[in-house]
Amino acid sequence: MERMDEAQCEVEKQMFGEERRFEEEIFELVCRDIYHYSNFLNIKKTFLISLDKLRVYKFARKMKSTAIPDLNQINFRQFPPRNKRTASLISSCFPRSVKRMAAYQQSCFEPIRRYFTEFIRIAPKVQHEILFRSFTISDREFKRIMSAVRHVRVVYFVECEISVTKVPDFSLALAKTRLENFCMMKCSYGHKSNLEQNSREFKNFIKGLSTSNDLKQSLKCMIVKSQTLEIGDIKSTLNENGFEDIKLFL
Repeated sequence: MERMDEAQCEVEKQMFGEERRFEEEIFELVCRDIYHYSNFLNIKKTFLISLDKLRVYKFARKMKSTAIPDLNQINFRQFPPRNKRTASLISSCFPRSVKRMAAYQQSCFEPIRRYFTEFIRIAPKVQHEILFRSFTISDREFKRIMSAVRHVRVVYFVECEISVTKVPDFSLALAKTRLENFCMMKCSYGHKSNLEQNSREFKNFIKGLSTSNDLKQSLKCMIVKSQTLEIGDIKSTLNENGFEDIKLFL
């Protein structure tokens, strides 16, 4: 019986390997046809999906019946106003597994709620690093995002406007988190022009992080680059909330 089980496992392993190779072959053919890429999986490191370009939707149609193979990095940029076609594409053009993902706008402060459901759905497939850039994010959305990305090692929020009107409780949202590096680059907390609000909501944010004992154990480094906060206030807020031992880059 044990030998039969081993033989069955070997057959399933071979079938799985053949399925993956088939997916990679189809992906390479479609990339060559649509993007004129050759040998993409061996040469290209980042698969860029510009959601304002028609060819990405042509790519999605051709890949409709075949899964996207595992990738090193996938970037989504230029999110249009919410529509079913784009929402479907974000989910369907995402591989089973990817090391890094970035989602960003080239214009400033687009609401993340437009494709929030899709981000939450695909986040668990990212292994190592996630970046969000130029989005407005509400209290509720921020908490759910943090929960969805707690398994990765590195999280970036770049030039985002994050609302933290009250101290969030991350004790459950960040349970068993593996987050080691947390980066807030040129973000504002509340409205960018209201310096008092920025200081208050940043303190709410850090106090919220401190509710997670698991985060305190996993977090090794924090980068906080801010145009609205004083360096002294950043340091004192982190120290007051139990983050005095992490590496801090300002």
